[in-house]
Amino acid sequence: MLEQSGVSTGRRAGELARSLEHRQRALNIFERIGDERSVLTTSLNLIQAYAELEQFDRAIEYSNKVLGAAARGTSSPRSS
Repeated sequence: MLEQSGVSTGRRAGELARSLEHRQRALNIFERIGDERSVLTTSLNLIQAYAELEQFDRAIEYSNKVLGAAARGTSSPRSS
């Protein structure tokens, strides 16, 4: 929750890089606890953030992770 609030605070302040740091830390937490749904949702958000920062190689890296999960049929980032 703390990392997610850091994401919102950074975005509202126009500090995309700071927001990105919090999003990355949140992703690491979700990966450690095995929350696949949150990993995918955060990865989708990271794609957008990296694209906005014009770090397209990183955006593509996370896109490939999400597409790989879709190909494996793992959990969806959105609830049905």
